[in-house]
Amino acid sequence: MDDNLPQPGVLVPHKSYDSGEIRKNVESRNAISMISMRKNRKVRKTVDLTVYTLRNMVERSFSKLKNTRRITTRFD
Repeated sequence: MDDNLPQPGVLVPHKSYDSGEIRKNVESRNAISMISMRKNRKVRKTVDLTVYTLRNMVERSFSKLKNTRRITTRFD
């Protein structure tokens, strides 16, 4: 995260960002981390499934936009 950006209230990244260092960085910035757990994580933390579902919807929307762009900019 860049220091000159506004502070986020909630960070909802993919589960590949599940590390203690990232969680500490987010908590030091007074934000809530909603990172889904990896299978091998020993200390389990709760995740608000409503917020994580919204993240999934946003991710799928961007995927659909990218797919539409591929179709509209296709040159035959």
